[in-house]
Amino acid sequence: MDPAYFLSKKVFRPPGDRPGLFVRLRGLSARVSACVSGLSFVAASALWIAMLVASGPVSAYEAFQNGRLRFGTGAEASVNAGGTLQQPFYYDSVLGGGGWYKLTYSSYPLNIAIGVGGDGTSNWNLNGSISQDPALSGQLLDVANFVRTSGSMGYGTIISKGNVTVGGQTFEVRNSYSLGQTDSFIRITTRITNTGAAPLQNVRVWVGTRDDWVGTTDSPTKRRGNLVNGVFTQLTSPATRSAALQVSSGSTGVLFFSTSSRAYTSINNCCSFSNSYGQNPETSAITLTNDGSYALFVRMNDLAAGQSDEFTWFYAAGELGNLGQIVAAVGAAAAITLPMNGPVTPFTPVSSSGGTGPFTYSISPPLPPGLTFNTSNGQISGTPLAPSPTTVYTVTITDSVPSSTSATFTMTVTSGTTQVSVSSSVNVAAFGAPVTVRAEVTGTNPTGTVTFTVIYKGADDTVILPVCVDVPLVAGSAECIVPGEFHKVSPISYHVAYSGDAQNPPLITSLLQLVTLTRSTLTAVAAPQAPLAGRNLALNAMVVQPGLTGKVTFYEHGMPLPGCSEVALAPIGGSTDAGTATCRINAVAAGNHMYAVTLPHTSGSGFEQVAVAVHVAAAGPEDYSDLWWGGTAENGWGMSVTQHGTTQFAVLFVYDSAGNPVWYTMPGGTWNAAADAYSGLLYQPTGTPHTAYDASQFRANDPVGTLTITYAGQSTASLAYTINGVSGTKQVVRQGYPGEDGRSRVMVADMWWGGSKESGWGLSIDQHGGVLFPIWYTYDATGKTCWFTVPGGSWNGTTFTGDVYLSTSAPWLGVRYESTAFSPRKVGTLSLTFIDQETATMRYTVEGFTHIDTLVRQGF
Repeated sequence: MDPAYFLSKKVFRPPGDRPGLFVRLRGLSARVSACVSGLSFVAASALWIAMLVASGPVSAYEAFQNGRLRFGTGAEASVNAGGTLQQPFYYDSVLGGGGWYKLTYSSYPLNIAIGVGGDGTSNWNLNGSISQDPALSGQLLDVANFVRTSGSMGYGTIISKGNVTVGGQTFEVRNSYSLGQTDSFIRITTRITNTGAAPLQNVRVWVGTRDDWVGTTDSPTKRRGNLVNGVFTQLTSPATRSAALQVSSGSTGVLFFSTSSRAYTSINNCCSFSNSYGQNPETSAITLTNDGSYALFVRMNDLAAGQSDEFTWFYAAGELGNLGQIVAAVGAAAAITLPMNGPVTPFTPVSSSGGTGPFTYSISPPLPPGLTFNTSNGQISGTPLAPSPTTVYTVTITDSVPSSTSATFTMTVTSGTTQVSVSSSVNVAAFGAPVTVRAEVTGTNPTGTVTFTVIYKGADDTVILPVCVDVPLVAGSAECIVPGEFHKVSPISYHVAYSGDAQNPPLITSLLQLVTLTRSTLTAVAAPQAPLAGRNLALNAMVVQPGLTGKVTFYEHGMPLPGCSEVALAPIGGSTDAGTATCRINAVAAGNHMYAVTLPHTSGSGFEQVAVAVHVAAAGPEDYSDLWWGGTAENGWGMSVTQHGTTQFAVLFVYDSAGNPVWYTMPGGTWNAAADAYSGLLYQPTGTPHTAYDASQFRANDPVGTLTITYAGQSTASLAYTINGVSGTKQVVRQGYPGEDGRSRVMVADMWWGGSKESGWGLSIDQHGGVLFPIWYTYDATGKTCWFTVPGGSWNGTTFTGDVYLSTSAPWLGVRYESTAFSPRKVGTLSLTFIDQETATMRYTVEGFTHIDTLVRQGF
């Protein structure tokens, strides 16, 4: 931007428009309102003792600076003579090599505007008198709870109070500022007390800034929204109440938020604070990218002589990649929480305005043990003696007319020991690879669920996506497999929300995950895995990297294989960061082969390399891996055959006597002398349903019979079985469906499972070209074997997605099968994201249940 522009901005600043932070407050239409002030009822109500310093020149000052946030230059008091915060700064460890960056234009502090008097029928209004950054007389500063860490800089609490006069009425304004030692947010409680004799009516407060600036730009993007379960969620309608504002630009983000149920946000143009406080929040734009101003508005209660009202708000800032974590911390800090066995400084959660005294107060339901409710003034005091879940309390105030009105607030009493921690399976995530995130909850026998959300900066906006929703705690822990598709930017944030239970409060925490964006991931497989001499062999390399550059070369004995030098990567499913390269070897020779697959680094220095060991048998059975069925006359049942060398893993997916899906498995066997018939024992295991799978409950059980598959050629076979004493025969053929389509693809035909921790269920994937036909072998609600099919789908990059079907049909065992009874029913969707050709993430939603698992090829 032209430097002359900045000079012109300085010239045209209205001299009376002084900087400040903007909050708008809105009151209830009734005479009372709930005051949601969070867990600072104890910490933020510091006693007015010790260092009460009169305003004016002093030899010492208190400057908020905790290494993350700073208010002012550091060489001046952070709370100015007007009782507001000086210019905010945040520390960025990346931008410009690291340093402090301002969050308002020039050197402007945050702004405040206060309105009183006039017609207050409408909640937001500009009636009566409004004073921006009003002069504060008789200022007193309480710095007893400020902790110096270096000279005059530090953290803790500073409380400013003094008198202002607006529209001829004088009242007290008190601001309590609390900055934690390691927090990226400051917590502010603003209180107005009517110190005059006349009623103070139509009281309104705005806080914000007349001229925003974020990081290195004067035109950040402002978004209005709310915090939902600790995650910023943008509005969809301007008229919806917004208590949160997110401001971002480049790598920097700011959060402006109030816990008040009366808070509204508004955004407008620069460069006067009146632009924002003169903007009706209900007609304010949802988002603006401009040189602008923003405000938070609260309509407060009408105040009789001696009465007070207050609201709490937060100002947070940090690197954009950390903003989700910061927002979660703000959400946690805003929770109304009292510690068990901790003496409570008396507080009034609901206050009154108007009416004819004296007043009486009542509360429902009763408070937790140890807390007392004063029916004369509505105060809560005492020491909570037992944990209490988050509870909504209703306070009813009755005057002498009599007339009454009510308002609510929420409160939690923690055991003092409940904590939630989160960890990642890796320090730095590989590009495009999944990560297992684990949440640990400690407390009083914690139960409940955990929801995992991923937050990262997308191309156009911040992306907020729930990944694992309502995961039940098992022995105090819950896990979520975050798919690799999220690990293509760095950093990202894992947001973890614990639901809480009767003895433990809801808690929120986050973890920042770094992702490598420079290294390529190269893997390769051979198909078939155990080929016969004289037949063809394919080597398939898969590369995941930011941008498909480089070419793959396939070697043996240090020499490129014929036609397999510098093979270009072909994108998978339209992807720009995943592709494959294939080397086809004709008439491979018998023996042990060690192939090397290389990919040069994009930097031009060095390369990635993997080895593929293949044993080629001189003779042996053909590879019959495929999906087999009884043809159109017996549509609805089938058999999957997965063959590794001389071992077959066959599964019959058929129907029981009631027509419900059931499966039997032959996990091995022996060939006859002619190598055209394979026989083995059949099993019908039992386990737990996919909605709550527990590998410890898996039972292989005793064999239920035998199966012999006799192959009459490459495409036809006969089955001879005995199951539970019932014998029979069936003719089967390979199931035909579209084959080669000439497009790049992964080679994933095999039996897949969740590993030893998920033993007992699996997925057979049959593949013809780019078309997959997965069959999912699992269990029903009774623990009996059950199966789903995914008969085709589509690719999006390395993710294959298809519809899931549950089928019923005619009985299969020992009777003539009637295919006319076959009835497939769509019950959900399933996606397989292939991290490489050996690992995949399975995400499914079946009959309303959503889950994610990591799959690997099943070795046998």
